[in-house]
Parts: sequence; structure tokens; C-alpha cells
Amino acid sequence: MRHKTLRLLGIHVAYAVLLLVTLLGSTVVSGIGCHQLRRQRHSNSREAAAAQAVPPAAASLPITATTTTTSSSSRSSSSRSSTVVRLRALLAQAACSPYCAPGSCSMDQAGMMTCFRCISNLQALLDGDCGCRPGRYLVNSGGSLTCQLCPRGSWCPGGSAAAGPVTRPCSLDGSMTTARSGGAQQADCVNSPGYYYVAATSSAAPCPANTYSVGLRYQPACTSCAGGFMTDPNALPAPGSLFTSGEACKLKPGFFMRSPSVPLAVPCPNGSYNAGNNRVYGCTKCAADHVTTDGPQKTSAADCRILERGYEAKTVAGSGEITEAQPCRLNAWCPGNVAAPGWTKCPAKKWTRAAGSYSEQQCLVPPGYYQPDGGGDIQQCSTGANGTYKAGWGPARACTPCGSGIFSGGNGSADVFDPDTQTTVTTALAVNASACFVYPGMGMQRALKMVKDYYGYAGSVCRRNTGINSGSNFGRTSVTRGLVVAPCTRCAGVPYGAYNETGGYTGCALPEGYAAVSVGGSIIYTTTAFSWARVRTVTPCPKGWWCVGGDPSRNATAKPVQCPDGLTTAAAGAISAAACTSSMCEASNSEWQQASSSCICSAGYVPVGTSYALGNLTCEPCAAGTAAAANEAVCAACGGNTYSAAAAAGACVNCPGSTVANTGHTACECPAGYAPAESTSWANGNLTCSACSPGTYAAAGSPSCSNCAAGTYSSSAASNCTACSSSQYSSSAASTCSDCPANAAAISSNTACACNAGHAPAADNSWASGNLTCSACSAGTYAAAGASTCSSCAAGTYSSSTASNCTACSGNQYSGDAASTCSDCPNNTLAISSNTACACSAGFAPAADTSWASGNLSCVACTGDSYTAAAGTTCSSCPANSTVNAQHTSCSCNTGCQAAGTFPSLTCSACDYEPNAPSALAAGATNSSSISVTFNTNNAGIVGPKVATTFELRCFLATSNATCATASPDAVASVTADTAATQSISGGLPGTDALYDCFVVAFNSYTAGGVCSGSSVQVTQPAAK
Repeated sequence: MRHKTLRLLGIHVAYAVLLLVTLLGSTVVSGIGCHQLRRQRHSNSREAAAAQAVPPAAASLPITATTTTTSSSSRSSSSRSSTVVRLRALLAQAACSPYCAPGSCSMDQAGMMTCFRCISNLQALLDGDCGCRPGRYLVNSGGSLTCQLCPRGSWCPGGSAAAGPVTRPCSLDGSMTTARSGGAQQADCVNSPGYYYVAATSSAAPCPANTYSVGLRYQPACTSCAGGFMTDPNALPAPGSLFTSGEACKLKPGFFMRSPSVPLAVPCPNGSYNAGNNRVYGCTKCAADHVTTDGPQKTSAADCRILERGYEAKTVAGSGEITEAQPCRLNAWCPGNVAAPGWTKCPAKKWTRAAGSYSEQQCLVPPGYYQPDGGGDIQQCSTGANGTYKAGWGPARACTPCGSGIFSGGNGSADVFDPDTQTTVTTALAVNASACFVYPGMGMQRALKMVKDYYGYAGSVCRRNTGINSGSNFGRTSVTRGLVVAPCTRCAGVPYGAYNETGGYTGCALPEGYAAVSVGGSIIYTTTAFSWARVRTVTPCPKGWWCVGGDPSRNATAKPVQCPDGLTTAAAGAISAAACTSSMCEASNSEWQQASSSCICSAGYVPVGTSYALGNLTCEPCAAGTAAAANEAVCAACGGNTYSAAAAAGACVNCPGSTVANTGHTACECPAGYAPAESTSWANGNLTCSACSPGTYAAAGSPSCSNCAAGTYSSSAASNCTACSSSQYSSSAASTCSDCPANAAAISSNTACACNAGHAPAADNSWASGNLTCSACSAGTYAAAGASTCSSCAAGTYSSSTASNCTACSGNQYSGDAASTCSDCPNNTLAISSNTACACSAGFAPAADTSWASGNLSCVACTGDSYTAAAGTTCSSCPANSTVNAQHTSCSCNTGCQAAGTFPSLTCSACDYEPNAPSALAAGATNSSSISVTFNTNNAGIVGPKVATTFELRCFLATSNATCATASPDAVASVTADTAATQSISGGLPGTDALYDCFVVAFNSYTAGGVCSGSSVQVTQPAAK
């Protein structure tokens, strides 16, 4: 208690002593946080004494006090007065408040003032003031001072409370900001999201189109959108439209994404489109069936303007989009892969058999027409006498003739559809042999034998008899159409006086197997009593007919009967229908068609060649995978899910159950995603298809399901396996993919995971051991994707945390090993050795006892005529006769000196004499053996100082043009001149026989460019000997 009382008393005494000392000017008080007071140095004994004098209130604070005392008897009275005012103010503010905590000032009996730490958020500055730390700024709220964290986008240098609040924006337009609050220096400012840093102007600019920036770091360039992506072309420069992340990259028109987890742009396939600028996972299919595009990567419905083969446009929008398609019209063909209207009219009078034709080959010659020479317009078969006909569809160079004297006429019709006018016209045509006929009173018989026992036919009028002595020809009356054997028949043994009145007969009695050939009846008249006459000799029933015998004039059943359509007899003389067993169509795989009265190819066969004429028909089988009904011109490929397993199929058959047709439509197989069940197969006739289980797949027709490879997966009934995404992996036969650990990505085709760039496995962790954990690389280290450990950045480079590589220090910066930032080289130095060190710049050299290695490098400029040509060298003196440049980086020869070599291997030599060429040269006397010349060395052309110089008189042999020669001079004499203005040279000529006409005085001179060279003045003299 006694100590506490003493301490309280000491506080009051301290205040009194403090005031007394201040008035006497013998003590200046300073400490941490006391406004405008300076720290002073004291002896250890004084500090110890001050520490003992700390009052209890101060001693209980968890702070460190600093106590200083100094004595100055020489301080001026004005300084004492100022100090007194300040101390009074501080005491009035409760012991240095607000700069020191209340009650933090005290004074002991020795006159020592103690000041403690500044209040919360304030710190003592070098000048003794309390202020804010860098990264904070001062706020005065109701007299309470606090340091607030510098807001994001600004930096605060801190400072004394007297300076007031200080915040400095990184930029006025928001292009620069800080990564977080509390920026303490301008270097904390980085480019904002959507901007990149422009080093030349120390500012940021918006990312251009098709790029983006996440910002919040120094980013010298924006990141380009991936292939198939683009930014909104209408965004910039609208406010708020900066491209701040990869999400700003939208799909380009004509592309789509396969899945949200894989940001990969894929061109829209044929028959689809996408307008782009959004993230869609499929393209829009063309609305109309049988309509596609002219290629992939289309951008709008207007691109749906290409037709599939066999279809034409029905409706077309104003944009060119085909909104509805229909089968190709009759008598036209639609090749496909073309725009509207999509159809081409068949050549003149060529027709198609049905709508939906896709090839000009399907434009056929119809029945009743032929095509001369196999090309050009088709023509109708001729009718009338010597008429013709053509049966069936297909090419024919000519119509089939009925025969000599046989007529033809329209026995059929065709509805001709005009694709241009969309109208139908009915035309009468000679479409088969039934179009051939003879008029009553005419016979028809075979002519010369043609192909394969078929005969041509000829018609002629039956003759009338005028007598019966030599036998009579009786006529046939034709009442049917068609090519039949019906000649005029002679009945033998006609009674005398009978004659053929009308070209018919009735009196010829017919035995079995014989007939008068005609199918119509007529009467044989006699000249007396109109009695009936009997015919004794008859003709065998012709082939293709059967005859029961008897008198056809009295018994209708005795008339010859023709075999049913398509059948004939094996020979003439048949007596019943049972003999009609042979086919009229002798070609293999052909049959008789009653409607056309002609032979056609049977189902499964088509005609070979260009003629359908009777006797000229050859049929070939359709190949497996195709089929043809009877009387088809070509085999049609099986379509859809149908097949034909063998040749000569009359129709394609649907595949059973869940099977599908193979590529050639010759068999059925399991569809994609399915495989034959155990012990079943198509060959055995018991094929059953089972769905592939998850983790397996099968293409169409596969004999079994195969396991998905590692790095892929599949669900059930899969036709192929899907690759795992970039952050997933799988083993063989996987039904799903697994996510890689955090900060890791898939490698080796998604079969394993490895740490991402900027990360490495934690200690004792690895993928092989099954415990992979990826840790971020610290600043100053780096790791490429898949690296086993983080490596230190080499000197001259640096990195921030999670770096995939180290960045080289730029410009005039350097760094040591494992650096997180680069440092600026000191003044007058340059970065060297790949930015690993700094050296004095050219024109500078290290000051004495300083070096980079010792860490105290200081560079001073070279002085006098010294220089350094490169960084890192010491100052050297310029060579003789040269002068250093203003930067002290190189030397050059003085005027009047000649340079040898180049700097820094430069040598400068002074020239002997420096005049320009003398402008006049006095001529001397000449004779055949000597010459004397006087010249002035100080005429107007002379410049420079006069020095001892050797002048030489030279002579040259005469030349044809009286000019000085350029080589081989003859020296006459020389003289060394001093400073005299006039010189003379005399000497004897080399020979008395030589003719000289040119004399030269030569001396050394200086020419521009720093080269000493010989110069001369020419004197031309009259020729002398």
C-alpha cells in the first residue's frame, strides 16, 4: 500500500517537475506517439532510471515504453516557449491524446517523460507522430480517430494523422483496381477484369473482340476465345459489356457444343444450323423432311435450301428456305443436292414410270415410242399399212414391224403428264402386237424364219377363183387383231363348176387335227342348184391351235381353237387343249403378258439389251440386295430395313425382329449397340440380338460386344464408347467416368490423372499409389502439368503461386533463384546475364569498393577522356589523337587524323600537313635534261598549320592526249619545306631521249573522313627533250 501511495505521489510530482523543466528549457520530451516530439538517444543508465519511474497505470499496459531525456542549455527562448505551448496542449488533452492513449505520459523525479504505443490502428511514425500504416487511411468519427482498410480499387500510402485521410484511386475509369482491399502502394494496382495491362502507358485497356480477361493481376494480353467461339460483336464499347471470363465467349454461328462439361465447338452437320452466340448442345434440324444444307456449319433456317435426291421443292420461304418438299413430279427427275425448284424435265417425250425419280436414267421411252440412234427426241411408232408397234418401257432404236402388208393402229393409250404445265394428255399408241391386223378378205402368214423359231408375218388379199379346174384358193375373213397364222387356204377337190365367190369357205370337211385355218366361216357356192360342195383335202391344225375336226360350216366346235395366252403346242396338228403346254416365251425366266400380248421378264429378272420384240428377249437375274417385279426395266436396290439374300429376288423382304439390313441389304444383322445372343447367328437362321451391357459397345453387324477402352465409357446398348471429359478418367469396360482429384486433370487419353500445371503431388502422394493429392506451388516455384514436384524458378525469372512456368524478368529488372517478383536494377545500371544481375551502364563504372557481388554496387559516370563501351566494364582512356563522346561510351579520331580500325580497336594517326591543294603552281624552265619549278605553299587554298612537309616533283611520259599518266611516274627531285611561303624544286630529267609533257608536285594532305592521303597539283609544260 505504501508503494502504491508513493507511486501516485510520484505521478503528481512528475507533472510538476515536467512543467518546471519545461519552463527552464532544460528538458525536451519525446517518445512513441507524442505529437511533434523527437526521439533522442540516452545512455543506458538513464534508460534504466526511466524504466523504474514508470507509474503503475502505465506499467499495467501490455506495451513497451520508450523513455528519453536530453539536456540542452543552449536552446533559444523561442524554442522553449514553443515547447511549453505544445506540452500544455498535450497535458490538456489527457497525456498526448488522441495520439497516445490516455494516461500514457508521465514524468519521474529525474524529469523523464515516458510515452507509450499509439492507440489501436495507429502507429508511431519516424517523425514521432501517430499515423496509419500503409494500406489504411485515417477516419475521424465524432472525435474518435481510426485507421480504415484502404478500399479496393485504391491504394493508401498511410502517414501521419496531421496529413488527413489519403486514398488514391488506381484509375479514374475503373480499368485498374487492386486484387483485394488494403492496397499500400501503386504497384498493388492491377488491371480489372475485362482489361489488359498496357506497359507503355502504365494503364489498362478493354479486351478486344473475341478475347477476355479475368483480371486482378498484371495481364499483358487478353485470352483468346477457343476455336469456334467468339464474343458478342454488339457488346463493346457499351458500358458493362467487358469480357471478364471465358463465359463471354459464345458459340460462333454454325457451331454447337457436345456437352456443358466439354467447352468444345463443333460445326453443325449437314441438314442443321445454329445462329450462334449462345451455348447450345445441338443444332436445329432443317424443318422440312428431305431438305438439307449445302454443307456443315450453317447459321440459319435460310440455309435449308438443298433437296435430297428424288424430291423437289413444294413451298419456299422468302429467305430461300425450302419449308416443304414432295416427291419429284412425273416425267422429270430430281438429282438432289440442288436448290429449289430441284427438278429437271425429262428429254422430249421421255417419261418416268412413277413420281420420285432421281436420275435421267429413269427417263424412259414409253410403249408405242422409239428413239432413233439411241439419242435425241423419241418418235411414235408408225401406223397404217406396213405398221409397227413397241411393247414395254425402255430404250429401243426402232419399233417392231407388224409385217409386209399388215396394218397397225392404236390399241392402247397413255396418259402423258407435262411437268411444265402440270396437265395430262391421253394419247393413242401401238403398244403391243395386238395393234397389228389385216382387213376382211386378207390372209396373214409367216414369212422368212427369224430368231429362235419365230417368224415374221405378211398379209395379202385372197384371190378370187375364175375356174376350178386346177384347184381353188379360198379366202379368210379377218375379224380379230394380232399376229396369227391365217393364210388364204386352198380346199382341194372342189366339185367342177364351183368357185370362190367371197373369199370364204364352208364346204371343206375337216378331220381331227386339221382345219381350214380361218377362224371365221364363209360359204362355197356352186353354179348349179347352189348345192354344198365338200372339200376332200385339208391342212393340219397349225402350231398354237388345236382342232377337233368336222365341218366348221355346220359345227362351230369344229373350228380351230387357239391355245390360251402365253401357251402354244409343240407342233402342228394338235387335237385338244391338253397339247397347249409349251410357253410362247422361249427365253429363260420370261413369261407371257396377256395385257400386252408379249413376253416379259419374270419377277427377279430384267431385260438385257434394248429390244423387247418377241424372240429377241433375254432376261438376267437381279443381284443379291436388289429385286424386281415382273416386267421391270431395272433391278431396284432394297431399301430401309429390307434385304434379298440371293439373286433373282422378285421382292425385298423385311428383316425379322429387331434385326436390321446390312450395308449391301443381302442379309440381316444386329443393329448398333446389340450383338447376337449366345449360340445364335444369321447363318443358322436363329439370330437373336441382345443389348450390350454398360461398359461395352458394338457397331452394327458386330459378332459380339467389345469392352470400352480405358479413358472411355458407355451405357447399355451403346454403338460406341464416349471419351471421358478433361477432368475425368476410367479403366477398361467402364460404365461411367470418375472425377480426378482437386487440382488434377486426366492424362494418357483419360486413363489416369495428374496434377494440373502449377500444382504437384503432396509428399508421399502419387497416382500409382492411389492417394494422389495435388498441392499448389508456392510463389517462386512452378510445375508443368503432370510434374512430380514444384521446381524453383531460375535466376532471372519469377513466378506467383500456382504457376505453370516462370516468367523472365523484363527490361531492366533482375531476380535470384526462386524469386516471386523481379527487382529494378539500381540507377545507372543495366540487367545482364539473362536478368540475373545488374552492371553499370555504358558510360558508367562501379564506384570504389563497390560491386554487385558484394551487394553495394554504386555506379559513377566516367570522367575526362575515359569511357565504357559496354555495361559492366571499367572506364578506359580514349586512344591518342581521339576525343570521347558526350555519353562517355565511345571515342573518335580528332580532325586532321587518320583512323585505323574501328572503335574500340581504334588507332588515330596525325597527318603531316593539312592544306587544300594549291590553286596555282608556277612553271619553271625546262629543257631536254632538267626542270625547275617554283610554287606557293601559302596561297588561298591552303588551310591548317604550316609544318615541315616533303614536296616531290614528278614527271610523266608524254601521252597522246597530253594529260598526266596515272601510273609509273619518274621522280625528279624533292624538297622538305618549312614555314616559308614559296618553295622551288629543281632536278634533272631521267633521260634525254624521253618526251615529257606533264609535271606534278605531290604532297600529303588531309581529306574529309579522317584519312591522310597523297594529293598533287598538276603543271602541264610544253613538250621538251
